[in-house]
Amino acid sequence: MFEPKKRSLKELLDCPIEGDSQSQFVVPRFQRKYEWEKEVQVATLIDDIFSNLDRQYFLGPMIFYPKGEGKVEIIDGQQRLVTFVIFFRALVDYIQTRLDEGAFSTVRGDAVGELKYDIRNLIIKGRRQRVPVLKLSPKIDKDFRTEII
Repeated sequence: MFEPKKRSLKELLDCPIEGDSQSQFVVPRFQRKYEWEKEVQVATLIDDIFSNLDRQYFLGPMIFYPKGEGKVEIIDGQQRLVTFVIFFRALVDYIQTRLDEGAFSTVRGDAVGELKYDIRNLIIKGRRQRVPVLKLSPKIDKDFRTEII
């Protein structure tokens, strides 16, 4: 029997398997493809989060199943979790683009660079061997970047 645990999004991304910071979420084959649309689900989720920045936000239940070898299958919550991971990845890319353009003063640029590094560390684990916290298929990533962002 599994016991429910309350964890923050940061805790989930830091350690998909509690105690294993190198663990990784995977989307099982039986899951439906990524289907959230920019104007509907993604915009609603992001608007809802930004309107609740001053308080704790409940993402809803998510169900995971440990598969061994540091892998955790997403049974329920895939669309939400994938949206967050890809959003963070796109945010890191955007921040880097703005840094490259010189959009920030030196002091502010350093702070923004640290923020980029912190966000990146939520979705990419490891120093030498870099492992994404969520293994996405290239199709999901491409679709999200072209259709959602």
